[in-house]
Amino acid sequence: MCFITDAGNCSGQEFGNLETPEGTNRPDYDTIPEQCRDAGYTKTSCPAGSHLANPCPSDNRYYERCDCNENLTEICTIPYYGVGPSCDGKYEKCERDDDRACKEKGYPLTGSCPTLQVPNRRCPYDSSYYDKCVCQSGLISCPSPQIGVGTSCGGKYQSCQCPSSYKSCDCGGAVGASSCTINGRTTYSSCKACCDDTCPSGYSKSYPGGCYDTSRTECGTTCYKSKECCDDTGRYCGGYSYCTGDEFQYSLPDCSDVISSLKAQGCSTYFHGCGAYDTVTVTVTVTVTVSVSVFYC
Repeated sequence: MCFITDAGNCSGQEFGNLETPEGTNRPDYDTIPEQCRDAGYTKTSCPAGSHLANPCPSDNRYYERCDCNENLTEICTIPYYGVGPSCDGKYEKCERDDDRACKEKGYPLTGSCPTLQVPNRRCPYDSSYYDKCVCQSGLISCPSPQIGVGTSCGGKYQSCQCPSSYKSCDCGGAVGASSCTINGRTTYSSCKACCDDTCPSGYSKSYPGGCYDTSRTECGTTCYKSKECCDDTGRYCGGYSYCTGDEFQYSLPDCSDVISSLKAQGCSTYFHGCGAYDTVTVTVTVTVTVSVSVFYC
């Protein structure tokens, strides 16, 4: 390429866009490489996957730029990766690499977790890779005095048990004793002494019906003893008492005497059953009225 300002000195070896101040018409550059580099032709080689483009007109050893090879057309996305040289993020082809993809995404582990642990999250590209190990679900805590069975994970176990020193107690735990319940069975650190649950002589725990006396064992169990019921004559009455001005006690050996005595004084009597008494008003003299209590069985 020649310019008008070259003043006819177009030998094909030199060019320039300026003349010397003295008007000698010589270009400002001493060498052709300097001319090429100053004009923007600086490339002499390109990275793999690209080639030199647009050579310098004066020296084709220098090029303006590097262009991508035409065979590089593929853009690869994880888990696919480019094979061979690339240019502007493009490759000739893409190949899948799950190992590389899992590790890059934070799933570096493979194989088994320790006892009672399982993988937390699996790699979406290959489930044999995972991020970390965590405790199995379903593990339980063992509150004191329970003891965990086997190894633990995060303070939790597959099952719990009571201390071997704890025992079943027929009458419950002693005062201040601690208890431990597993599967509905309760044991204690110490047992309380059992009470005597035997009925007194002549008594039974069976309910007899009819008339009876009762008693209780040390454990509070009710015991029964049958007895003859009172009749309408007040046969089993014990006696009666009354007051005039001076207090005194009067007893009769038989209820019939009580009845006769009261009737002789013109009073009414009431006999209803064992273990009770009635208070009746008795006229002792013409001028004195007293209260008489008639006791039964």
